[in-house]
Amino acid sequence: MIKRVLIVKTLLFIILIFGFGSAGKAVDSANRIDVSDETINGKYKIRLVISLNRFSGTQVSINNSYFDLLTIPGYGYTCDIGKPQLPSLRVLLAVPPAVMSSVVVKRFDFYVLPGNYRILPVQEPQSDLQRSTQKFETDNAFYSQSLFYPDELVKVGDRVVLRDYEAMQLEIFPFKYNPATKEVRFYFESVIELEFEGEPFKQSKSPLIEDFYEGVIYNYDDAADWPVTSEPAPERERLRALSAQQAYDYLMIVYDDFYESLLPLRDWKAESGFAVNVIKTSQIPDEGDGLDDEDVRNYIAEQYTNRGITYVLLTGDIEHIPTHYALHQPAGGESFLQPTDHYYSTVDGDDYFSDVFVGRIPVKNAAELDVVVSKIVNYEKADRTEDTDWYKKATLFYSSEQEKWRLTTEFVSELFAENGYIHVDIFNDSEHDSNDIIEAINEGRGFLVYRGHSNLKCWIPVSFCSLDALTLENGWKLPVGISCSCNTGLFAETAHDCLGETLLKGDTARYPNVNGCVAFFGSAGISFTGYNDELEKGVFKAIFNDNITTFAKATNKAKLYMYNYYGHSYYSPLHFDLYNNLGDPSLQMWTDTPMARDSLIFSVKNSSNEIVASFDNDGNLVLKGTLTQQVQIDEAPTDSFVIADSSDNVISYIDSQGNMYIEEILLESQQGCDPTIGAFVVKNSAGDVVSCIDYIGNLYLTGRLYENTNP
Repeated sequence: MIKRVLIVKTLLFIILIFGFGSAGKAVDSANRIDVSDETINGKYKIRLVISLNRFSGTQVSINNSYFDLLTIPGYGYTCDIGKPQLPSLRVLLAVPPAVMSSVVVKRFDFYVLPGNYRILPVQEPQSDLQRSTQKFETDNAFYSQSLFYPDELVKVGDRVVLRDYEAMQLEIFPFKYNPATKEVRFYFESVIELEFEGEPFKQSKSPLIEDFYEGVIYNYDDAADWPVTSEPAPERERLRALSAQQAYDYLMIVYDDFYESLLPLRDWKAESGFAVNVIKTSQIPDEGDGLDDEDVRNYIAEQYTNRGITYVLLTGDIEHIPTHYALHQPAGGESFLQPTDHYYSTVDGDDYFSDVFVGRIPVKNAAELDVVVSKIVNYEKADRTEDTDWYKKATLFYSSEQEKWRLTTEFVSELFAENGYIHVDIFNDSEHDSNDIIEAINEGRGFLVYRGHSNLKCWIPVSFCSLDALTLENGWKLPVGISCSCNTGLFAETAHDCLGETLLKGDTARYPNVNGCVAFFGSAGISFTGYNDELEKGVFKAIFNDNITTFAKATNKAKLYMYNYYGHSYYSPLHFDLYNNLGDPSLQMWTDTPMARDSLIFSVKNSSNEIVASFDNDGNLVLKGTLTQQVQIDEAPTDSFVIADSSDNVISYIDSQGNMYIEEILLESQQGCDPTIGAFVVKNSAGDVVSCIDYIGNLYLTGRLYENTNP
């Protein structure tokens, strides 16, 4: 075995900016991929204009040999083991169901980088269980050839279904390398067109998950305006014909003996605006030989097709509701079966992308379920703790063995800091131990995040294990646990609970006090460095950059971020299966200090009964999205809360995602608003006007505005 030691020797390029081309045209000041579309004579075209001028290069030493590594910030790499590791830009595009007739590179410009290069070969990903030694892979036959790699500028992946949309991943290769001549070509500008034999449309419209598409589907701004098909596929005809009373949002599947214990969660979710249906396992059709994974998936698929469900909760351990065992075959290795609930989310299309969001509460008895339900309901109600600072605190810790784990942790910590968190612990095993983690959790943290070595019951380097979890004293200050490491989410182990289960359920027989986590995202097997890092970063990019504060939506979006980074390698579908949600998939995670629910006066819901905005008794306005001021409003989108003047001209609206638009400006901390000039007026319990929008579109608040916050 060769010890892989990466040493940065020199920095070759730092944000290189060139002006190229015969016309002397300068490349833009930032890397850009601009996308546009058009329909001509019944044919639909997607056009991408790629302009790149920022990349960096480092020289690294591996076992006393030096290699060059090129990087474009925010993008991934090629994944052919032993061949050159070059930056790869991957974007997921919504595409029409029609046949794609062509992919054409309309134009490209490249520049030969000065000097000779020995590009680092791609290495087999290292599992988080491994230490820092593994075989160094080089495709020597390839490196002796005189050819440019990759041999194409763009590659189109297979079609997948993301609920409402069909999609394809476009992979762009801006660098080409000739290993024999050691020449590198940098394709800094290109134009690519995809043409389809038909006009675009989407299969349905699901307001509950529109925020899920943004940031992952690269052309979502265009695709969001596509019409819903007027000729739905046969399996969707019944869904389109259903009345609002028949369709619902949330399917809860529960083992019969646990039914009564689940009802408080059902009632709370209904009160929160969800249309909920609880089904006992005995009510799911089977083949007469007992309930198996295919029976469960078929039932979920039928409810998705005919009732339009978005969330699925499995209530019971695997002896009560079976999980699926997915077959995986690594190159050159032995095949194995990976336990996964992700399978239950893939009910539309022949792919591994989620169409519904699935979570499991893996309890063994009703007493355990009573505890978990109580934790979820009281967490969302946010009325159990007088101290509220803990919502804006987080604990992050990592194993110091690998530099990549430290960088991932720092990336996440910066997102917390940028989003107003008042305290973020950054612990590592060189300087901290389990006592530091226990003390932080007991004080109260909104998130608990780990990156490093682990096994079924322990975050190994810091020796935080299941017994530590059972004896926590954090009470109702319940964090969301994110553990992108091996085995801590292995709920299918029947002899012992994994760490994630212990943090979620506790042990009511021995430790009756409420503690631990309210939800947990972790791996149900051996997972791999790089993929784990992109997953952890993806969770918090979804939460903070995309404003997705629903538990399973954020974790599923993290999987798509990982996919866009690594593409369709063997390890991508493996990590889709490895990672599961323990807890309520619809959990609304707090990222700011919540307001007391008894202070709310007026709430705005979208067509899916999701609260997207609220006005409270103190003149505060809480938006799930953001406020845009001084915008000319001609008309409001469908499924919007609309405010008009006396002539029925729209002066403000709140859309289905909780974004608010006003024609004039926001005025906070006002003494009040004259109700005679108000097109929309909110009064408190004493009858005083605390918020209003006047007839020209100014928004007055006696309190303040909270954006990107759970209403």
